[in-house]
Amino acid sequence: SEIAVWMDFACIDQDNLPLRLKGIRSLLGYMARCDTVIVPTLEKPPYAMVHRMIGGYGERAWTRLEAFGFYVLSLLEGKTRP
Repeated sequence: SEIAVWMDFACIDQDNLPLRLKGIRSLLGYMARCDTVIVPTLEKPPYAMVHRMIGGYGERAWTRLEAFGFYVLSLLEGKTRP
């Protein structure tokens, strides 16, 4: 049995426009293949919600898009605790 993990750290190249566009287009496909998400932090976050994480992490549009995408996918998969 295999488990696919999304580790949110430098997943899409931000400096190379063609690679960035390819990464954006394939984002949902990669997300749909993952079983879980890991968000590395320097200290334990006080909340489990991405938009309330320390260091302004949840203020970035990318991180909110990823969190929303994983939430919607978990609802579509019928998970009881998305």
